[in-house]
Amino acid sequence: MHSVATEFLAKGGLDEARARCWFPRSEAEVLDLYRLSAAAGRGLTLVGAQKSFGGHFLCHEGADACDVTGLARATRLPEREEDGQAIWVKVAAGVTFRQMLREFPGYRPENPPTSDGISVGGALASCTHNMAGFFADSVRAFTLLAPNGQSYRCSPQGDALERALFESVPGTFGALGVITDIELRLRAIPAEQSVRVEVLSRGRVSD
Repeated sequence: MHSVATEFLAKGGLDEARARCWFPRSEAEVLDLYRLSAAAGRGLTLVGAQKSFGGHFLCHEGADACDVTGLARATRLPEREEDGQAIWVKVAAGVTFRQMLREFPGYRPENPPTSDGISVGGALASCTHNMAGFFADSVRAFTLLAPNGQSYRCSPQGDALERALFESVPGTFGALGVITDIELRLRAIPAEQSVRVEVLSRGRVSD
């Protein structure tokens, strides 16, 4: 077990919590943390980019934090759709949307979250959405490292358990395990499409 531990202060809205925080660098170290936490009777709260609204990543009393951003690995491009309008990429769950979009300029997910500082795994774990739909709608598969020590490749084409996990994991905030990588669809941004930001007022708004 080579994970580095330090004190962790998490702030969510008006709440905050302190806990010992582990920084695993491999899936094996995550499994070690699962075993140690179970043996000690301590909870383990997963922490990513810490961009969740409210206190979703706050540790409860007696729990440790597990920062999974160190599990990030290189992104890759497994498939390009024939019409050239979209690509399928495989990214580590700890990669932020900002990092992913720099890696694949000119493409974006169908329903991105509200901040590019959010990690891809965190977006799936919290089931982020916008007015048009859910980020999970762009995901076709992901790998889940479960507390029982098993790794599951979750997709609609998997076995019964993998299909059930594919449907159930989004929105569980890490309760079912650590998402380590995700395959998702990025669509091409039309060259003629642009965004204009216009400031309508500035300064302090009066009461």
